[in-house]
Amino acid sequence: MSAGTSPPPLPRKPRNWLPAIVAMCVFAPLLVLLIVFISYRISNVSAVRRLEAEIKRKGEPLTLADLAATYPPIPDEDNGAVPLVELWKKEDPEFWNAFLEGVRPLPARREPRWDDALPLLGAEAKRISRTMVLQPTNLLAAEAFLEEHKEYSKNVRQALRKPKFRFPVDFTDGFGTLLPHLAQIKREAQSFHIEALLASEGKDVEGAIAAVENISRTGSAVAAEPMLISQLVRIACYNMALEASERLLSRHVLSNAQLDKLNATVDELAMPGALRLSFVSERAMFLSVFLLSPSAAAQLGSPSGDEAEEMSESTYQAGTGFLGFLGLNDADRRLMLETMEKAIWLSDRDDAKALKDCEALFVEAASTAKRLPPKIFCAILMPAEEKAAIRFARLEARRRAAMVAIAVERYRLANGGSTPEDLDELIPQFLRSIPSDPFDGQPLRYKELPTGFVVYSIGPDRTDDGGIEPRQKGGQKNFDVTFVVER
Repeated sequence: MSAGTSPPPLPRKPRNWLPAIVAMCVFAPLLVLLIVFISYRISNVSAVRRLEAEIKRKGEPLTLADLAATYPPIPDEDNGAVPLVELWKKEDPEFWNAFLEGVRPLPARREPRWDDALPLLGAEAKRISRTMVLQPTNLLAAEAFLEEHKEYSKNVRQALRKPKFRFPVDFTDGFGTLLPHLAQIKREAQSFHIEALLASEGKDVEGAIAAVENISRTGSAVAAEPMLISQLVRIACYNMALEASERLLSRHVLSNAQLDKLNATVDELAMPGALRLSFVSERAMFLSVFLLSPSAAAQLGSPSGDEAEEMSESTYQAGTGFLGFLGLNDADRRLMLETMEKAIWLSDRDDAKALKDCEALFVEAASTAKRLPPKIFCAILMPAEEKAAIRFARLEARRRAAMVAIAVERYRLANGGSTPEDLDELIPQFLRSIPSDPFDGQPLRYKELPTGFVVYSIGPDRTDDGGIEPRQKGGQKNFDVTFVVER
């Protein structure tokens, strides 16, 4: 071999790319999934922080402590809740003292026993139609009830004239907040409803109007409470005032001065801002579920016994930890914040489209919560909000119909008892304009009846059913929101 001559190259084995290809096929999707997972978590965390920062910027409550701060104490001398609770304590001292002292669970409430023939409360006479003449037994039961509660009712009326109301409620308890005063408020409104009923029956128009005013004041006692349930009780009381007004107008011809008084009371049944207040409160309540301690969550529906509670707490801790690792808690919280933010925005608008959009919003949120990946808390809480705006709209529709009905009564006084053929005949002498229907934005409907008339809204089904009233027992698909005067 001559010098400088290199040896022949060694033969190379062909490279086996299979392991690398297999590794890439295995790890590349995992890498993609990891990137998607990280992006998903970052996106949700970023959105939650942005939404919460915006809530804080607007000065709205984000936590239960924030919510409690929106319902500050007021001086006892201005607080109508103080004398009301004192009256209730005399009726049931054990229960109300326990409530004021924060005792849990509360003792059983002393339930009153009503005469079966007592209108609106008795077992045999819970509902009284607007044209029904009370039977002697019903009259006697109502008279006995009002006589027995004469001094008590006088004190309630005096308390209701206070300028403000603040019941001893601790909102930091979240969904465990004790609200026993709400049932009592509704009961006081029912008592005034009986008073209005008896006054109408006895041709005491002024007394009936005064009773309607007191029903309204009773509902307004919880007007400042941010809880949705408080506002729903307020709605229930206001509906009693409208029912009593409907019966009064169906039983008697009121003078213009009396119609002025009734119109002023009906005007005060408006609830501007109440739906927004409720949604803001609900948002803080909903967010509180993400902050429940394991022990607090374990006590919700867990079996009795320390061992069972420990097991439940351990299970809860493991479950929430796993959801937190997957980022599902952040996704759940994001959906809740986004949904409630849109609901609050829609509640600021007073138009039919906003109402329909609000209803659809919660339907879509509940549906989204059930899709993969699931949002557990939204799936539980969102469906309950679907009909909230509808309840407020139904009251407003009926209130507007009542004001139109009062205008029709003014027309009848001026025209020898004749009803107008069309609501346009009321303008401008008796009404500036025909109020719109909250459910479709069109003017409220009107229909003459053989013995009177009906003013109505097409209602939640958004179908004009010709002024058909909902049946008292329910189970009816097609009906409108009505105010009927049959006389």
